[in-house]
Amino acid sequence: MAELTIARLLFATTASVHYLFVATTLGLTPIIAVLSTLSALRGRRQPTPIIDLLARIYVANYGIGIVAGLVMELQMAMLWTGPGTDEYGPIAGLLALETVVAFFLESTLLGVWLAGRKIIPLWLQSAVFWGITITAYASMIFIVTANSYLHDPIPTPQLTPAAFWALVDRPATVWPLIHIAASSLIIGAFWCATFGANWLRTDPLSVPGRRLIRIGVGIAALASPPLAVAGFAQFDAARPEGVPTDEPDWLHALASVMILTGMAIWLLTWFVLGPLTLNGAIFRGKRWLALLRIGLWVPMPILLIGWIYRELSRQPWFIVGRVTVQEAASPIGTPAMLTLAAVFAVLSAVTLAVAWLVFRRVLRGHPTTVVAS
Repeated sequence: MAELTIARLLFATTASVHYLFVATTLGLTPIIAVLSTLSALRGRRQPTPIIDLLARIYVANYGIGIVAGLVMELQMAMLWTGPGTDEYGPIAGLLALETVVAFFLESTLLGVWLAGRKIIPLWLQSAVFWGITITAYASMIFIVTANSYLHDPIPTPQLTPAAFWALVDRPATVWPLIHIAASSLIIGAFWCATFGANWLRTDPLSVPGRRLIRIGVGIAALASPPLAVAGFAQFDAARPEGVPTDEPDWLHALASVMILTGMAIWLLTWFVLGPLTLNGAIFRGKRWLALLRIGLWVPMPILLIGWIYRELSRQPWFIVGRVTVQEAASPIGTPAMLTLAAVFAVLSAVTLAVAWLVFRRVLRGHPTTVVAS
């Protein structure tokens, strides 16, 4: 297997693993922030069991996501520092802003929120968590803007304020931002529905379990239209020169699976799950609850298919029209590449295994026991 193929597979693997945790973070943070705010406005002094449960999975996801991100950054530093790095000025500036402005603030606010959960009032906890949500989405803006530069670069050697605004304020960035935000909200919605369905398995009359399902189905229904609209719009925005005529059939198949699943989620939440949730029939239907318990496995792989399709559509370019993938790769030799492939494959597998064990423990355990612990 060629060195370049191995490097591409490693990037796809580590980035995909990291992206799963990023999407979960972006999906859960606004839900937790809104629920905390509503609880504070109702005069509660402590978070509800629903908030505690979602916060528990969010914190675990955030910690594992950092590990996955470090693995991804390490492989990028070792495998993608070829002679084409002279064109990376705007990307480096955006990633630096993401690290200093967004990630640093987000981590600091998360530490304040965790340390003050038993000390500060709920309204202040809500304010802090809104800060976490805003910085998480600011991080998304910086990363998506950097990615849009790879697809449609602008003529600037460095990231100036004018260049930054030119990169952000254009369809190649705006439509992917809307699409990723909507897809992340659907991921968060399915987490809620999965939590609720598992809760009802142990306690069929659980009020929090039913609320979680209502929250999940409602958010998925609201996020589905912008997901579809922005998804179609970003095709042209990310490809200003048109769709290549020599794309392989399997790449078209990936796009078809992604589009059909997105439309199916839209139709299912609007015309099946939505009405069943409104009239309460979904809580009495064992088959529907069983479907919701495994529903999270529907958007997760589709999320990865969408990301892989977007990246493959840029081939053979790393930065379209400027740097090829061959020029971006580090010439380190086959033995070193095979060694790194084994190391990064093991690290990614361990990260996923730890995440599986943590999430499984939360989902399989009785929710009230999990919250109390």
